[in-house]
Amino acid sequence: MRAMVLDLAPRQFAVVQTWEVGDGEQDGCVAAWGVAYEDGSAEVVSTDGVRRFGLASPERAVRWFGVKKEGVAARLVWLAAPDRTTA
Repeated sequence: MRAMVLDLAPRQFAVVQTWEVGDGEQDGCVAAWGVAYEDGSAEVVSTDGVRRFGLASPERAVRWFGVKKEGVAARLVWLAAPDRTTA
């Protein structure tokens, strides 16, 4: 059962915002956490818990968190898959 659950578990990701702080240096933060399902859809929640989205794909979250301010870019960072060898 454990192996089946691990194989079917949705993938987790973060939506990270980055911006330049000067001299080519970047700063950033995690803006949201998300879960991607096998059918390609995703659910995303902002880190403050205020915004929740049901999206057709995880990549659409980048649009919501990357257009708020000029100079701010957003990207997905996938969490590592669990070690399935321990199941």
